Amino acid sequence: MIQLTTEILNIIFPKIRQFKGIKLKRLVEKGCQHLGYTLQSSMLDAIPEATICPVPLKAKNPTFWKELFQPLSLAYTNGYPSVRDTVRTLGQVLNFLENDLNAIVRIEANNVVRIEIEPTFEQLAVDQLNEAFNLQDQLQDETSINSEEIFKRLVINWSTDPNDLNTYDDTKKSIFESSSELQASIDQNYQTIKGVRRIDLPFARGTRKGSLTFAEKSAKVFAQAIDLFCGTNLVSKVEARKNVMQISSQYFSVTKLLYMSGSKLVENQNAFLGSDVLAQNYWSHKYIENNQKVVKQNMPLELTWDEFYGISLNNYLTLSSGSVAKLKRVSWNHYTSMSDIDYEVKKAAINESTEVIDAG
Repeated sequence: MIQLTTEILNIIFPKIRQFKGIKLKRLVEKGCQHLGYTLQSSMLDAIPEATICPVPLKAKNPTFWKELFQPLSLAYTNGYPSVRDTVRTLGQVLNFLENDLNAIVRIEANNVVRIEIEPTFEQLAVDQLNEAFNLQDQLQDETSINSEEIFKRLVINWSTDPNDLNTYDDTKKSIFESSSELQASIDQNYQTIKGVRRIDLPFARGTRKGSLTFAEKSAKVFAQAIDLFCGTNLVSKVEARKNVMQISSQYFSVTKLLYMSGSKLVENQNAFLGSDVLAQNYWSHKYIENNQKVVKQNMPLELTWDEFYGISLNNYLTLSSGSVAKLKRVSWNHYTSMSDIDYEVKKAAINESTEVIDAG
């Protein structure tokens, strides 16, 4: 009876397949180690269970009988991205972190690769920088603003997969859109905030199977009856079908980024990987009310070798006024100890804010 019930369950319900994946941080870490570097990243530490599930491959040279009677068992993954994936190389993963999650990748002393978002480096600003007029003959400053960094709209969008229809059905928190607005304006025609920053993520999301189907619930009742009389635990096999990743085709075509709990998806992936969460965690410091800067160019300043070396380790410094400056360019003459510096300092917003249009 037990064997018959097990065989019935295996016939009615597709077998749960195991695809190998790799955690996002682990992939970057292994790549850095291969190149002789050590990874440090509080940014990646904050999403420890973010996992890349590569595109499945088809088993090579399967037997005729296996291909005929077990076609659903031919898909497999190596546990790391391959040439068929949307992120094929370590460089493309780093591009994803830099371009889509706003990370800054640095190589520091002792062969350390540091991956953080900009506010983290701002908080590490320790060294101080004196200020001087950039128009020395007139004893005054000439400044500009960072208008090239300001955008009107921000759109973050997860990829869909034509080979996995769940990516079209499960769309909650898959798109985010916000708009930079003036709180008070004379007329719409006088507003000059322009530009769209569109982030098309190279990954598709995984759909979590959160409950049992009608057939599975019926099978669970039958399994409970068998367990009652035989002392078995067939119900656990039915319950194990919850919280797994649900796909419409075993050969999906877009690499997935998942948030895992062991071998299953967490109950609320959107709390970690929802498009609105990505916007808040990695793009909010770029919103117009948080990213207005005064840019000062060609400031002459005398620097010692130690001061110049300190700048090369972290280009965020504290000015004598107490503000944190981001150095954009430093040209230093070893013989005269004179430097030519471009930097920018944040200023408070006056009449601007960001409004969420679509939170997913």
